Amino acid sequence: KGKMGEAHVTGNRLNVSMANGMKASVQNPDINVGINNMMKEQLVAAFDMKVGTTAVEMDSMNVALDDLSLDGTVRLDSMQQDLLKQYNPRFSAAVHNAKVSMPQLPEMVQLKAFDVTYRPERLDVKTAKVTMGRSDFELYGTVDNFEDWMDNRAMLRGDLNFTSNYADIDQIMDIFSGMGSDEDT
Repeated sequence: KGKMGEAHVTGNRLNVSMANGMKASVQNPDINVGINNMMKEQLVAAFDMKVGTTAVEMDSMNVALDDLSLDGTVRLDSMQQDLLKQYNPRFSAAVHNAKVSMPQLPEMVQLKAFDVTYRPERLDVKTAKVTMGRSDFELYGTVDNFEDWMDNRAMLRGDLNFTSNYADIDQIMDIFSGMGSDEDT
């Protein structure tokens, strides 16, 4: 029990290349990771990360952002089957001026601001300002019941406020038409 290890990364630039093809270039990283507790089947780690301009490539997805702040904990329990229950994440994340492109989306998604807090039982969306194609959205509110939903005991519940200056419904339907389906069926 107690703090077992700690890592701190700072500098002007951090470049990462991984065997799975993921590449990242980060300006002004300030990353802290601490392992607080390690037992046979469990690991508890805390993290705090602030980065400046960042570019990430993975497969054919590209993400570019101005700044990211992420802090929280994970509690790894390898006895659990569900991914979220295995890691039991609790975190807060804030992203500004992100651009996401991938072949599955014919339009680039722009996140002007995205600020959320997640606990296993609840997601608090403080703000999500999104532009996609000709449409813009702002979303805030809560989504509850994650644990019961993961156990197939209940549906997700939410109280979300959605506003838009302009929503091109035809374009949105075209963008998401067939997403998540098998093209061969």
